[in-house]
Amino acid sequence: MTTVRDSAKVRSEAIAAFETALGRFAAAALERAKAAETTLRRTTGQLEERRAALRREMSRLRDEIENAEEDDEISHARRQYEDAEEALSNLVRWQRNVEATAASYQREAAKLQDLGTGMTAEARAALRRVLENLGAYFALQKDGAVIGRTGGALAADRAGPEADGDPRRIRAVASVLLSLLALRREAWDNAASPNARLEALQEAENRIADVTGRPALPVLPAALEAQEYGVCDGETIWINDEHLGPGSSREMIRTIVHEGRHAYQYYVCANAAAHGDAAEVEAWRTNLCQYVEWKENPARYASQPVEADAFACEDAVMEVYLNEGGD
Repeated sequence: MTTVRDSAKVRSEAIAAFETALGRFAAAALERAKAAETTLRRTTGQLEERRAALRREMSRLRDEIENAEEDDEISHARRQYEDAEEALSNLVRWQRNVEATAASYQREAAKLQDLGTGMTAEARAALRRVLENLGAYFALQKDGAVIGRTGGALAADRAGPEADGDPRRIRAVASVLLSLLALRREAWDNAASPNARLEALQEAENRIADVTGRPALPVLPAALEAQEYGVCDGETIWINDEHLGPGSSREMIRTIVHEGRHAYQYYVCANAAAHGDAAEVEAWRTNLCQYVEWKENPARYASQPVEADAFACEDAVMEVYLNEGGD
């Protein structure tokens, strides 16, 4: 007989699958929008080049008509001029149509971006809250043990409000990474597409957020500068789309840990009680208001409080990960 608990478990699995599908949709939608934007820019540039070429041709033909001595030469040049004039007229009409289409696309693309980032992120957050409530229900049904919804570390074993130096938190994050086969080098290199690798990073972010006691952020691709692997703005973790290919698994694991730590910093700056060191939270909050970019000053970038902490967290997690069989 199907029990209420069994039914709730099935629903939680369906909700988790739907949340994953939303993340896949957001990544794919933004990727398509980026490709369409590139195509529009290329088309507009080609039309501008053709328009300039026709104007140059018409100017040359005018000079030829003015300087021609024979009627046949004048007649031939005039026919060519008329053909060029007609081609220019058609091109201008096409260019206006393209510009109108581009303007319409920009409006729809903005809506799509809102859907792919804000609305999808909100929907996923709502689904995660439902899953957490179901997880609490399962806990009550299992002798009071609190079980995390991702099947990772037990919530009772999560690190408390201490800083990232707590071995329990470090080991919990490393265990998440070790459990995700899609992040292993061979699986990463053989993944079907960049989107598949992005989904693996999203799953890692979901589970890392779970064991560190903060909300998960959407993980999305972005065109970042060459030296940037990822960026966290407190609402989204952006991954450099140039690094979503084979051979980058180790750097992307480091990146998702590093940017996840920044997500934690943003979270405790808004929820100071979640972190045991009030002075550290204040240092992070001040630093985030006066952040130094790498390209501005590499030395100051690495030594500022939020980056020093994120690199320390990254190194500690990777040491456990590699020592326990990660590749």
